[in-house]
Amino acid sequence: MRLRTQILLIIIPLVLIQMLTLGWVAYDHLESISQQRTLNQNKVLLDQIVTNLQSEIDSVVAHTHTVSHFGLLQRYLLTTDQDTKYTLLYPSLLELFLNFQKTFSNYHAIHLFEPDGTEDIRSTLAIPADSYDKEIKFQLELFKKNKRPISITFSKNLIKGKHIMFVSKRLELGDASYLESSLEKQIGGYLLISMSLSALTQNLNIDDSNQGYLFFTNQKGEILHHQQDTKLKQHLPSHVFFELMNKQTHLNPHLVEIFDEPSYVISQKVYEGLFAFSALPQQILHDLGNHLAWIVASITLLGILLTGATLYYLMNWILVMPISQLNDATNLISTGNLTGRFNVKASGEIGELAHSFKHMCTALSTSRKKIQQIAYLDSLTGLPNRRMMDEYLDQLLDFCKNKKKCMALLLLDLDNFKWVNDSLGHQTGDELLKLVTKRLLKCLRNDCLFRDGLPTVIEDRTDFMARLGGDEFVIFLSGMADMKSTANVAQRMINQLSEPFNINKQEFFITVSIGMSLYPSDTEDKNTLFKNADLALYKAKEEGKSTYRVYTPALNEKISNQVSIEQKVRGALRRDELKLHFQPILELSTHTVVGFEALLRWKNKDALMAPELFIPIMEETGVIIPVGEWILKQVCEELEKLMSCSSVVPFIAINISSVQLLRSNYLQMLKRVTQSYSIDLKHLHLEITESRFMDLDSKAIKTLQDIRKLGIVISLDDFGTGYSSLARLKNLPIDTLKVDRSFIRNICKSNSQDAAIVSAIICMGHSLELSVLIEGVENYSQLKLVRNMGCDFVQGFLIGKPSTSFPIELVKNGLHRPLSENSWLSIV
Repeated sequence: MRLRTQILLIIIPLVLIQMLTLGWVAYDHLESISQQRTLNQNKVLLDQIVTNLQSEIDSVVAHTHTVSHFGLLQRYLLTTDQDTKYTLLYPSLLELFLNFQKTFSNYHAIHLFEPDGTEDIRSTLAIPADSYDKEIKFQLELFKKNKRPISITFSKNLIKGKHIMFVSKRLELGDASYLESSLEKQIGGYLLISMSLSALTQNLNIDDSNQGYLFFTNQKGEILHHQQDTKLKQHLPSHVFFELMNKQTHLNPHLVEIFDEPSYVISQKVYEGLFAFSALPQQILHDLGNHLAWIVASITLLGILLTGATLYYLMNWILVMPISQLNDATNLISTGNLTGRFNVKASGEIGELAHSFKHMCTALSTSRKKIQQIAYLDSLTGLPNRRMMDEYLDQLLDFCKNKKKCMALLLLDLDNFKWVNDSLGHQTGDELLKLVTKRLLKCLRNDCLFRDGLPTVIEDRTDFMARLGGDEFVIFLSGMADMKSTANVAQRMINQLSEPFNINKQEFFITVSIGMSLYPSDTEDKNTLFKNADLALYKAKEEGKSTYRVYTPALNEKISNQVSIEQKVRGALRRDELKLHFQPILELSTHTVVGFEALLRWKNKDALMAPELFIPIMEETGVIIPVGEWILKQVCEELEKLMSCSSVVPFIAINISSVQLLRSNYLQMLKRVTQSYSIDLKHLHLEITESRFMDLDSKAIKTLQDIRKLGIVISLDDFGTGYSSLARLKNLPIDTLKVDRSFIRNICKSNSQDAAIVSAIICMGHSLELSVLIEGVENYSQLKLVRNMGCDFVQGFLIGKPSTSFPIELVKNGLHRPLSENSWLSIV
């Protein structure tokens, strides 16, 4: 896709999204402001109208008070002489009422009633409807029941189709100022003035249709005034009326269905019995929003077109054209022309980039070889790395296939190199790798040549060596027709590395294990060739290291068996196939069985598997960690049972692996499990083999020290088979040395040196304040000999064979056994 098209694809959504978002936000904000402004205008208008209407009504009330205080009216009410009253005062009072009506033309009628409710005087300027008299009587009776001095009510259409407002006033005798104040006030009659409600609301009509409409109702919801005469005969639905009246704030707009259309209605009480409403149809706001949306959409579209066109022009001028020129220059470089001229007319970063292109062409040829060395060579040893090895092997296999030649692949792994790194530091380890590389190269024939930084096969007698990583190396020997020649090369390498290394005036010894595979006799596949050599290397490691082994088909079968065992052993704990056997341990000084060793056994398909077959696999796969926790729990359960039924409790020893100490928080697990049982930790012993002790780092040693502080005894098992020095032995956190059974087997023979070795180990252990336990005692002669040497504890078939269940009855009945040749001390 061209850059201009890409820029368009970037600019269009970028501008479109931003402008549309901006337009939407603007529209939403403006629409909200516009609607709120319209609603606020309705609020202000309604408030102003209600205030004006209240002023008008207050004026009517004031006029009513004025009429009620006319002196002529007071004299008329107080006159008892009928001739005087109706001959002299009545015409004058009627004329006074008519003059008042002419002055204030809104008043339709003025009525004067006697105290008993009989109409006395009526002054009217309009012809009343037939229902008017009934309504007058109703209003009078309603007012008489009301104790207030003055009342205002609103009624239906009575005079010329107009709704009426009635102002009623109770006339009390003695109100006149010329009467004596001591005269008791009495009801002299009732004054009732009626006027058209439209006369009060004639200045309230709204010409602007966008402002909605106003209407007034009485307390029953009957519409008394409306801008549209057709609405006057309607009745506001009761549920709508009460809904609006029950709102906490009447001046807040509420959306209700009114007059068959949803409207925002504001209500306000004018007087008792009179309510004012401002209704704004929702459609008006929708129309206003649609008009606003059209304006905002037009502006947004114009902004999108102008902004997009401007950005596209600028990007094309600033970016696309210079990049196109740089692309032409790059094509020249790709053809190998590093001297081409760049005609890039640009400033800023692109101009600087064009200038950098010129310098790059100058430095590219000199940097090419250095880059290839970094990519294909190991930075520490200078040997080819894995990447170069992989490419070279492809070339070599093609060469051998085409020329029908043979080649050998050797995998090398330094033995115990991890110990050097962990104990002496990685810097010392790196120096050692450099020295190892130099010695291995001396064992090779002509090394492969390199052309343009890549290895190239030039003859069939070319050797190749690479470092795969860590302490692993690979060597290709081309032209090797048989395994004997390859074995000679491997043995030379082993001999070369057997000599001591000198680093910082300190001697180091390192050995190497080698696995070998031949092409094409073993396989013609590259991956299988490596796999075969790896199997052979595994075999060399397994058989004691510092040796070489050649791949044979039998190795595949053995590895397959190991894989099968590995798959089965992973589910052994879940299937409840693991059991503990307990073998007694005798203390020679007291002739007493003082403890038992818990031995792990695996019964798979009714057959017991040898521990040497599955224990290493458990350690390699990590299964030993949950299995070790399971063993600890089983032993703690047995100890808890013993402590509850016997006063004399023997110890139980369990074997632990270096994997448990190195790969898990063994101390935390030990505390968690033992705290769950009521046991004394002095009855719990832990055993770790001497060879495994050599694999432990300082952190694991510290863990053993912390375990020992808990009161748990730690034993060094299979002592004599590892490489412990006396200096290292005295610093280990151990309490007991367990001499390996291999020293006991021939100890009674006359020419055996094992007796001297065992005696020396016992003396050394005692000098280090360690107790000594000898394993594998199977006859009385062996027992008598080691007792005379001063051994502390013994263990073997003579003392007792491993039992499938813990011998609790033996512990209850006593563990003391006489030490004689006839007793054989058997506890099985």
